[in-house]
Amino acid sequence: MELKVLEKEPLIVALLPFKYKMTYTGEEIKPLWALRKFGVQGDSVIVFNGPLKVEASELVDIKDFVVEGEKGRPVICADEAVSIVIEHFDQQPPSLRLMYHRLRILAFLFKELVEETCNVKLMRKGTDFYFNDGKLNVGVATVSSASGKMHFAFNISSKGVPPDISVASLLDLGFKRENVEAFAISLAVRYRHEVLDIDKDVAKSRTF
Repeated sequence: MELKVLEKEPLIVALLPFKYKMTYTGEEIKPLWALRKFGVQGDSVIVFNGPLKVEASELVDIKDFVVEGEKGRPVICADEAVSIVIEHFDQQPPSLRLMYHRLRILAFLFKELVEETCNVKLMRKGTDFYFNDGKLNVGVATVSSASGKMHFAFNISSKGVPPDISVASLLDLGFKRENVEAFAISLAVRYRHEVLDIDKDVAKSRTF
C-alpha cells in the first residue's frame, strides 16, 4: 500500500487510495506513526478508509471508556469509515489545548462541506455531529513530548456499529459511495489551507 501525496510541505496531505482498506485501531494516533508506517516526516494529514476497531487499552478519550468500556466489545467500532490522522510538530512543548482548537477547525469544515454537498442541517455537540439523532463521526486529540496528534473519522455506512448506538452515515445523507474519496480529499485540503492561512496571518500581524 502506497500513499498518494496530494499536497507537499509545510503541511503534507497524503491519501491511501480507497481501493485499499486499513483498520484504525488507535495505534495511528501515537507519535511519528506516519513516519514509521509510510515514511512521511513532518506535519501531515493522512487520509484512509476502512474499519474502526479501538479496544479499551488504546483509547485516548477516557469518557468513551467510562461510557462504553465494560460492554465486551471494541469501544469504537464500525466496518466502513473514513479516518483522518493529523500530526503537528510546530509547538514545543506540544499544546493539547491547541490541538483541540485544531480539531474544532476540522470539525467545522466537515460540517460546512457536508451541508454544502447534501443540503442538510447537522446538529453539533462539541466536535460530534448528528443527523436525525444518529451520530456521524468521532474525533479526539492528544499530545506527546514530540508532537500534537488528532484523529477524526466519519461513517461511510452504518455497518458494524454497535446495535445499541444510534448512528448516521454519509450514505444516509445521500452520498454515492464513489464520491466519498473526493469528499475526504476536499476536507483534508480545506483543513490544510485553513491552518496555513492562520500561519500567514501570524506572519503579517504587528505585535506590541
